[in-house]
Amino acid sequence: MLPGCAQLLDELPDTVYRVCDLLMTAVRRNGPAYRDSVLKQVVKQVWEAADVLIQAALPLTTSDTKTVSEWISQMGTLPQAANLATRILLLTLLFEELKLPCARVVESSCVLDVLIKLLEVVQPCLQAAKEHKEVQTPKWITPVLLLIDFYEKTAVSSKRRAQMNKYLQATGNNWRWFDDRSGRWCSYSASNNSTIDAAWRAGDTSVRFTAGRRRYTVQFTTMVQVNEETGNRRPVMLTLLRSPRAAAKAGKDGGGADGGGVEEGRGKDEPNAPDAPQEEPPPSSILPSSSSSPSSSSSSPPSPDDPSAWAESPVRGLAEEAVPAVLRACVSMLGVPVDPDTLHATLRLCLRLTRHHKHALLFAELRSTRTILGLTQSSGFTGFTPLVTLLFRHIIEDPCTLRHTMEKVVRSAATSGAGSTTSGVVSGSLGSREVNYILRVLGPAACRCPHVFTEVATGCIRIALPAPRGSGTASDDEFENLRIKGPNAVQLVKTTPVKPTALPTIPEPIKDVIYDMLNALAAYHAPEE
Repeated sequence: MLPGCAQLLDELPDTVYRVCDLLMTAVRRNGPAYRDSVLKQVVKQVWEAADVLIQAALPLTTSDTKTVSEWISQMGTLPQAANLATRILLLTLLFEELKLPCARVVESSCVLDVLIKLLEVVQPCLQAAKEHKEVQTPKWITPVLLLIDFYEKTAVSSKRRAQMNKYLQATGNNWRWFDDRSGRWCSYSASNNSTIDAAWRAGDTSVRFTAGRRRYTVQFTTMVQVNEETGNRRPVMLTLLRSPRAAAKAGKDGGGADGGGVEEGRGKDEPNAPDAPQEEPPPSSILPSSSSSPSSSSSSPPSPDDPSAWAESPVRGLAEEAVPAVLRACVSMLGVPVDPDTLHATLRLCLRLTRHHKHALLFAELRSTRTILGLTQSSGFTGFTPLVTLLFRHIIEDPCTLRHTMEKVVRSAATSGAGSTTSGVVSGSLGSREVNYILRVLGPAACRCPHVFTEVATGCIRIALPAPRGSGTASDDEFENLRIKGPNAVQLVKTTPVKPTALPTIPEPIKDVIYDMLNALAAYHAPEE
């Protein structure tokens, strides 16, 4: 079937979306082996077309019969250029549907090395076109940049998933919904918990279930439960079962007494809220305390493309030595400038690669900020301003600045609480300062730089212990332990006192970026009304 699809793409390039739908239907019917075969054939066609363009883009010599204009235009006029554009676009469309399998095929084939080489050798053609004022961006550049961006995104996702999978159980994980008025995470009934967990494992984006006379939808993309009748929202989270060895050790150390019995009583002791599902006691298993790490309980877990692939090693991502080559090619294209769609893809890829500050500094040293600030209105696209703002932040946020900024964000959330209309938590409520909910809200900060977030949160967040009760007897002490440290305890957060720190020194590349932005502001002339 694929040869017929390839011929159709050559004759009618606009049918690429229909071809993708056809291939996806065939993949679903024929299984993983057929899927991998299709992906490998598409990647092979991409490789062959890219290799021809690499040879064609070599600099002209005295023996060449081509003119400069012909050499410039061939990147868009050669038959292989049109073939590469359609095949790469087809591959990116398949990537959106088959993220992990596609990433593994791309990685094993090393086709990205060829595409990065192609991006490097095409830059002289683009610069020559700029000098001759004949700039026509080849159609294949945008999907090539998107493919690299998708691959890097999948690599990050697979590494996070691999970290999370260390704590997942083969059968049955515990899901909970949040009551922000009491500040407690409440277990679902056993049957509803199984329904939710099965849907998440199957890769569904949402699942519907019934509790009492009410119907609910759990949306895995936002980790929110929605009452279908009233529209009220509540956060949900996935808690993780401890392994038997860890559970036995906890029991031996005296910590196991808190786990089984009290956790079973969570559903019984919890008052029924108007928009809360009816609860039943959860299965008798030892669950982690509510101060679980954000990666295991508070963040939105990515749904797998293929559950059988969970145990495989994560996608490696771009090699360290390939990133500077990609950044140099991107900065060169910024100066041409390329068309708005290609510019959008270029800035997106730069944003992903500059999350590591050493790459952001390289991006700045290539004078990219001046080039971006010098772009005209004709290069604009929807979302240009926030994308460039984030890029500049990646440059300015050196490790010391990032740590300082992240500490301000963490302290603000832990001190004032964090209400959210998306998840239905009221600002100022008891639950807006609950530890797992706060970690959930701070998920974007944790994703920005996990190790810095861990250090900052560990240094400035503490559990606010309630005032002691009782007269000091043994029974009172046992009750206090359960009330303060038990799984059903409400664990609110507080912050440690702020420690004075010296102002960090600003590196020279960052100073240059700040000067460039100030100069752009000084040179800006507001349009006349």
